[in-house]
Amino acid sequence: FMWHVNQYVHRKKSSMFPETVRFPDWMWKNRPFYELVEWLRKRASSDGPYVFGMDCYCKEEAKQEVLTFLDFYDRENLGKVFRGTCFPTEQPDRWPDLLAKLQWEFQKDLSHSSQHLSQRSGNGSCGSIVLSSDKFRGCSKLDQFNIEQNLECMIAADE
Repeated sequence: FMWHVNQYVHRKKSSMFPETVRFPDWMWKNRPFYELVEWLRKRASSDGPYVFGMDCYCKEEAKQEVLTFLDFYDRENLGKVFRGTCFPTEQPDRWPDLLAKLQWEFQKDLSHSSQHLSQRSGNGSCGSIVLSSDKFRGCSKLDQFNIEQNLECMIAADE
């Protein structure tokens, strides 16, 4: 698929997309993707830009990541609320509120924390940054970013 798009960008194909595509339509059949490809095409030369791939997410895998995170870190039942929006039927209209609450909780923890946000190793250098959160105890910034991205993926997949 992306090879075909790259060929279109470099004017070797006349249609932007191939006749058959294995990616879900929501990933590529939208105005932002179309505008990006056209923008690339206007700037294409032998030096680039080149289209090598597309970052793909699976809604079900993203959901499992969110559930796993909340099972491990959640101390105040946000996981129970999230599960209620997924089972027995999905209620994706409630996911943006959960994402906002998750982000707000991290901001609240950072601004009201009296503990250190980093751990120092024996030589005085900073180790991994860990949020000092009562709600998400021991959660790293990478874990936080990952969970936010997975929840945003679920929201985007539903749109």
